[in-house]
Amino acid sequence: PVTDFFTIVSFGKTAEFVRNYVKKGALVGIDGRLQQNNFTRKDGTKSYSVDVIAESVQSLESRGARNASGETVEYTQTVENEKSNEPLDIQEDDLPF
Repeated sequence: PVTDFFTIVSFGKTAEFVRNYVKKGALVGIDGRLQQNNFTRKDGTKSYSVDVIAESVQSLESRGARNASGETVEYTQTVENEKSNEPLDIQEDDLPF
């Protein structure tokens, strides 16, 4: 199987949530848009990338899930949707596990 890695870009409260609560390997849901970029490297070659601009990020793991380092991580913060400033309301009953 082929694995693709994407750069995820976030701002404001979404970025604060990611910085404080999301660890490498955590299962998250991202709502956002794709942005294609092109640039010229120092050697003169053109390069292209596709970034995901995250408008909201949600933890998809249950409370007390373990992160990639094996530490127990609590996910209790609600991230506001920066476009509408309405909180994302996800109840534990809505999660598939």
